[in-house]
Amino acid sequence: MMKASMLLVMCSAAVAAAEPTAQDLKDRAAELEKQLDGTGMTVLVETPFVVGGDMGAKETRRIATGFLRSKTALLEKDFFPKRPDKLIEVWLFRNERSFRAGAKKYFGDAPDTPFGYYSPDHHAMIMNANGLGTLSHELVHPYMEANIPDV
Repeated sequence: MMKASMLLVMCSAAVAAAEPTAQDLKDRAAELEKQLDGTGMTVLVETPFVVGGDMGAKETRRIATGFLRSKTALLEKDFFPKRPDKLIEVWLFRNERSFRAGAKKYFGDAPDTPFGYYSPDHHAMIMNANGLGTLSHELVHPYMEANIPDV
């Protein structure tokens, strides 16, 4: 016989929000491009994320389509059947100084780390892209939220 708590978890998962569509991602990227016009930020979609970076278009694209894509694929292959069920942004800043300034400017945050963090309140990962190991870790948070209710 199935325990009531197990049934509740299964029902919670069944009614969870669906992952953002390609159009949702495209629309948010367009909004961000408008908001960030003239700031030197590059914005692009790397499903299932919207990515922004201040290190130039070529480097932002390289990180998004290389590092981020490969880590996302590994998480989805080995650990998580569901993608994040809300639109998540990945903000990549070229160094610690830029990261701290961007966290303050765009999120009102004063990070207690030089590396990066996941903000569930802002649906964003805010990262110092000078070292990307922390991004691998922070990626797990939105996947856990989507796959393990009440984590």
